[in-house]
Amino acid sequence: KLAGFPSAGMVLCAAEKKDDGTEKVEFVEPPAGAKIGEVITFEGLPTPEPFTGAQVDKKKVFQACAEGMKTTDEGIAAWNG
Repeated sequence: KLAGFPSAGMVLCAAEKKDDGTEKVEFVEPPAGAKIGEVITFEGLPTPEPFTGAQVDKKKVFQACAEGMKTTDEGIAAWNG
């Protein structure tokens, strides 16, 4: 819930650890022309088949792939970037 209302919205952010132990967090912006609900793909990987909500929870999909999600120096999302 978000402010007492059901929410299915998500944002993707990138965090950079600083030398002093703090983190700089920024939104990862979608490419120009991306449509709401468009499937995220990475060059060199096959287009994924969508999971149901229950499958996502059970298989911990995000946690399994989060380690490989990186951003380039330009702030562009990349796989093991």
